[in-house]
Parts: sequence; structure tokens; C-alpha cells
Amino acid sequence: MTEQQTVTPFVSLDDAVLRIHHKWQRVIDAQQKAQSARVECGIELLALRARIEAGEAGEISWWSFYERKFTRSRADAEKIMAIASEANPQAAHEAAKARNAEINRAYRQRKQANTPAHREREQDKPLGEQQELLPPEPSQQDLIDQIIDLFKQLHRQSQIRCAIKLRRILRGDA
Repeated sequence: MTEQQTVTPFVSLDDAVLRIHHKWQRVIDAQQKAQSARVECGIELLALRARIEAGEAGEISWWSFYERKFTRSRADAEKIMAIASEANPQAAHEAAKARNAEINRAYRQRKQANTPAHREREQDKPLGEQQELLPPEPSQQDLIDQIIDLFKQLHRQSQIRCAIKLRRILRGDA
């Protein structure tokens, strides 16, 4: 720790606790402001996309226009536009955070399982006791999220055709 990071012994313990609570509140406030800014940015991108697709910029696709005018990746734009387009953007953001946390957790587990020490321990076990490393089965929610992500990548006409086929499946006609 640097000199500035050390706790001053002249501050009472209660005052130190109070200062920490205030700092944590500042962190929470900053996170909420950042999330709000993401949603606002997503809403503005959706509005801009509608204008571009309506032809206001001439004969150019939305993503071509986006790549010319913005430095952020298409994936970043798709994420915040998807969150902003939800009926409850806050819930969509929380769901995305939970999915990312699960993906990161699984990645760390795979990475840990591939360390040399872990492989040596596994190789020392008899064949019947060695763990078989398989990816986890996707949950229903994971499958739904994957389908929705793929659906969003389709062009508008393809989305309509897909929705019609899905309606037929739900009715039992297909």
C-alpha cells in the first residue's frame, strides 16, 4: 500500500467505517450512472438505425454506416441496442451480467483444469477415476438466449419469415 492508501490512526474506527460506506455508495452510484448511460446510448443507436434504414443517409446499410461513423465494435453496439430494446432494460442488463459471470466462471474452471499440475494429478489416477471434461449442458435459458441472439442477427425479412414459421410450430401446423 502507498502512503496515501494507509488508514490514518487519528480517525476513529466508526469514522473509518463510515468513510468506507460512503465510498462504496459512490461506486454503486457510478455503476448505476454507467448503466443508465448504456441504455440511453442504446436507445439513441436504435433511433439512428431507424433513420438510416429509412434511407435518410442514402443507399447505405445500417452496419456499414455504423462502421464508418463509430469506433466501438459492432458486438458492443449490438449488446447495448439489445438491452435498450427490452421492455425492462435494467432486468436485461442484470440477465446479461449473470450470463457473463457464468461464462467467466466456466472459463476459469476450464483454464484451471488445463493447468499442468491438474493434468498430472488426473494422469496419476486410474482410468476409471479420471474425470471426463465435457462442457456443461446448456440450460433452457441459455438455449433461448442463443436463439434470440441468432434471430437478432437476421435481416428484417428473415426475422419475419422465422416468426411466421415459429407461429406455425406453436399452433401445431408445422
